[in-house]
Amino acid sequence: MYYTGKASHTITLYLGANDKVWYIAGLPNYDDPSCVKQTTYGKDGIEKVLNEHTTEEGINPVAKIKLAKKELDAKKNEYNSKMTDEQYQTALKKLKKGELPTGEKIPTMTVIIRPLNSATYENMVAALDEMLISNIDKYVIDNVDKMSDDDKELIEKAGVK
Repeated sequence: MYYTGKASHTITLYLGANDKVWYIAGLPNYDDPSCVKQTTYGKDGIEKVLNEHTTEEGINPVAKIKLAKKELDAKKNEYNSKMTDEQYQTALKKLKKGELPTGEKIPTMTVIIRPLNSATYENMVAALDEMLISNIDKYVIDNVDKMSDDDKELIEKAGVK
């Protein structure tokens, strides 16, 4: 498993056949395949899962960072804004690392993307788009062939194809 920090700061996405996507929030429970949930791509799928994910600290980091980015974008787009592109990119980089303009430091999410052999190139592009939309700074594309036997058995029991 490729996560750094606390388990609740990690979501693993499995990209499968027929434009299907499954996820595990936190660490997998190998004794309970119901820890693998199905979702879709887009606003009501992966984006919603990431937005609504609450860490063990009781924080929704993706939602908080998205809100701060919306405020940063508004500030950049203000009439007569003096913010340069370089200042904007610096501020955005801090946001993605969980440093809010208020001085609050929040945890950030790590997303592990595992495209199965049945996934398409378009599925991978859609998952990467979601990382941009959700301002995910840390994500890993993990080769499914390198998964542990426990992981393979778990997703098989959960019906992931």
